[in-house]
Amino acid sequence: MGERSTRGRLVTKLALGLVGLGALGWLVARSHPAGVLAVLRGLPAAGVLVLLLFPAGIALDALAWTRLLARAGAPASFVPAYLSRLAAEAVAASLPLGGVGAEALGPSLLSRRTGLPLTLTVATSLARRWVIARAHAVYVLVGVAIAASIATRAASMRLDVALVTAFVIAVASIVAQLSAAYGRPAGATLKALVKLPFLESNLGGRAEAFSATDRTLSALATSGTWDAFTCVMGAWILEGTETYVLLRLVGIDIDYPNALALDGVLTALRSAAVVVPSGLGIQDAGFTAFLGASPESAAFLLAKRAKELVFVALGYLVLFALGGPESPRVPPRAPSSHIPIS
Repeated sequence: MGERSTRGRLVTKLALGLVGLGALGWLVARSHPAGVLAVLRGLPAAGVLVLLLFPAGIALDALAWTRLLARAGAPASFVPAYLSRLAAEAVAASLPLGGVGAEALGPSLLSRRTGLPLTLTVATSLARRWVIARAHAVYVLVGVAIAASIATRAASMRLDVALVTAFVIAVASIVAQLSAAYGRPAGATLKALVKLPFLESNLGGRAEAFSATDRTLSALATSGTWDAFTCVMGAWILEGTETYVLLRLVGIDIDYPNALALDGVLTALRSAAVVVPSGLGIQDAGFTAFLGASPESAAFLLAKRAKELVFVALGYLVLFALGGPESPRVPPRAPSSHIPIS
């Protein structure tokens, strides 16, 4: 029964990946493949420098994580956090429901590489999610506000779409933070999980660990996280800059603020399409709807996906080097007993 279930999940994941890949192929095919190839051949060699933006963004993301850990009284080195984020990002970008798996993998790797309690790395990773969402909303709003204030004949993001996207993301961030501050989300999750027969025996004695996660979440939710927010905001801007540079390289006329707003809206679409690896096909359809079907837009999609493949490969190499989620654990160390609020 277990083998059949595992095989079924594998088949489902492969099917979803193939559907996404097929959708991307269809978008490219209807954009004159010969023209797409000509655009790609015309890309300048210096365009490879765009590959520097993604690892720089991950560095800021990892730095935000270390700032949250420091607020939780458990300073962590930057390098383990950075490597954990690279590996987790590869999983998030390459598997159906990869974002869910990445949220478990990153804290597990960091805990094993630093000796920090898993409850602490999980709690700070969850807190990082609402900080990312808050920065995401601000990022979209800043882009669309600047874009709306300038006259341009270039491609421009629809104001209503961007505003609705920013509003939904902001509300989700606020709800998550309030839930962490005044509720017990980890405890509620445990209560739901122990009702499942195949998990009850494994989780029955973990109540204290889930309570510790809730205590850390509550303390972080009611303390200032502006240092982490600033780091994440920088990461969002680097991601938007990457989109802008790629669009300009393939010859699409778009200004920088509209590129930021476009990237923010379609990243939200990608996150919503969590069942498909990296939003494959769905995010690409969003870009095509905005940019129009053309050799340039198809070349942009292929260049962006090729960049992702480079860092998926790098992330899995890092995961392999770290020994995977079951890598040897360094001696555990206890965090301080309080969360400094400043």
